[in-house]
Amino acid sequence: MVFEIFENFLYQGVWAIFLILLFVLVIKFVKKILFQFFEKIKLKSIFKLSGLEDAFLSLGLKFDIQKIITEIVRFFFVLLFLMILFETFHLQKVSEFFEFLVKYYLNIFLALLVFLGVLYFFAFSKKIVLISLEKEKISVSPLFGKGITFFVWTLTILAILYQLNILKDLILILFAGLVALGVISFGIAFGLGGKELAQKFLKEIQEKFKQ
Repeated sequence: MVFEIFENFLYQGVWAIFLILLFVLVIKFVKKILFQFFEKIKLKSIFKLSGLEDAFLSLGLKFDIQKIITEIVRFFFVLLFLMILFETFHLQKVSEFFEFLVKYYLNIFLALLVFLGVLYFFAFSKKIVLISLEKEKISVSPLFGKGITFFVWTLTILAILYQLNILKDLILILFAGLVALGVISFGIAFGLGGKELAQKFLKEIQEKFKQ
């Protein structure tokens, strides 16, 4: 009886050590792959172009986007490892708790994709708009640019909170209200003299996609 208990404990201990070693190797591999991928897609440059880096610096915060996203992904593997480890030791309740966190992480990954999608779209759009305005020799108030940035990222934050199941009903109301306000504001702006510029801007975008 004692020998069986010892044998079972030894088996679980060996299995736990194997999992720990495997976990360390996987984490190192994932971290390396992520950094290489982020370098290829120029994540740091896009983050700077979006204006978010300067916004955080103005608040006295140094925001390393690559490191933070890598840590988010790494933490997922930590939770996955703990779930498997506690399952190995037959601690079902604890394992189920970590399983719940692992499943919830799907929402976090989707929210992260929303953030990255908006980040690249916003940076790309900002670059095109600035080039178009320079060609037309039109100066734009910095306040207007900051207003657009605030509007876009407010919508993005609301979308992320909705994806994370945080105050869903309230988020939908705020999202709809902000979209309506944005549409009205842009409609008024174009109606007051931005119509020709908008037409030229849209024409340039169409030509870029045709090339």
